[in-house]
Amino acid sequence: MLPADALYRHALAKIDDIPAFDLHLGVIVSGVEHTDDGALVSADQRRWQAKAVIDTRPPDKGQLIFGVGFWQVFSGLEITCPKHGFDTSTATLMDFQPGYPHPCFLYLLPLDEDHFLIEWTAFQPEKEPAPDYRSDLDSWLQRQDLGYYEVTREESGSLPMLRMPNVQSVGRVLRAGVGAGWMRAATGYHFVSCQRGSAALARQILAAHASGDWMLQGPAVRAGWLDWMDSVFLRALKRHPDKAPQWFVGLFAATSAAQMSRFMNDQPRWRDALAVASALPPRALCASRIAMVINDTANTDKCALSEFRRTPSPVRYIDHCQPRADRRRYAAGSVYRTTVLDCVAAYWCVRPVPRGRGPHDSQETDRDVANRFVRCSVCLLNGLVGF
Repeated sequence: MLPADALYRHALAKIDDIPAFDLHLGVIVSGVEHTDDGALVSADQRRWQAKAVIDTRPPDKGQLIFGVGFWQVFSGLEITCPKHGFDTSTATLMDFQPGYPHPCFLYLLPLDEDHFLIEWTAFQPEKEPAPDYRSDLDSWLQRQDLGYYEVTREESGSLPMLRMPNVQSVGRVLRAGVGAGWMRAATGYHFVSCQRGSAALARQILAAHASGDWMLQGPAVRAGWLDWMDSVFLRALKRHPDKAPQWFVGLFAATSAAQMSRFMNDQPRWRDALAVASALPPRALCASRIAMVINDTANTDKCALSEFRRTPSPVRYIDHCQPRADRRRYAAGSVYRTTVLDCVAAYWCVRPVPRGRGPHDSQETDRDVANRFVRCSVCLLNGLVGF
């Protein structure tokens, strides 16, 4: 286990050894402004002119995209307990706890025969209010009948398992870290991708110092299709939180440790991705992707949608993707690029609704058939162009 305080001490000592670094701790950055020859950083009534800025501040709550995902809220204890009795050769991962409206599970990591780390983790729909998970940990420890034990360290926090907003990828001011989407949404894993992205930026800064060209390129820490898979999975999990234990147990049973390690650290082989996708329930994932198609369509090209609504044209309701109280209207007047999978989903959305099953129990007219055909053709055409 790599303690965070040891990592910080090592990094600060390295910075202190290099005279070119000027470290300012305990200041609050209020803004970063673009200038003709660089950027201007404002903090605590002071300003610094820089040739380039790497902004690692976390995103504001208003910048996060809440339609898909959770907040990963955790509370952990490092405990000293002589002869605790846990198997020191085995780490317990994702021991799901019943009786909660959202997924909650425990990590148990025996460090040696007298010390162990226990952590309670929850996937919450919202960051606040956070329940008192320390009391849940205390209750769990009491049920283990450990006798005397001492808490030597505590940790707690929250991570946004959410889609990050699009950020500028080229220029003198670049986002990095969580705000740039480096953290894996479906897992909260960040350490390996952070090392990879930081190393790529360091190489660019050295090259820019030598060449004088400070137009930097934001590094891609993972393939885009991994973020797509995360979004589909998180939306499905949010719709079926009670299925989390079943899905995760099936996932780990159907894949090897090496496959999961590569997949969760953003460097899977195609067989790894196929094994992961095959281990998850296809029906729930397909419904999740269809819901994403509808949501993305509804949120793009607002002007086109407004113009579409002003014209008298039938609008189909989608019964299969949302609960009855949350049905969305599908308006195919907006134009966007999709993949071939989205083409199939688009056809599913605009296919005829059998009489008696839709919110409007009326017979489909010739005009309805024509409009449905046009909408489907537009979706397919844009999907093929995008692919």
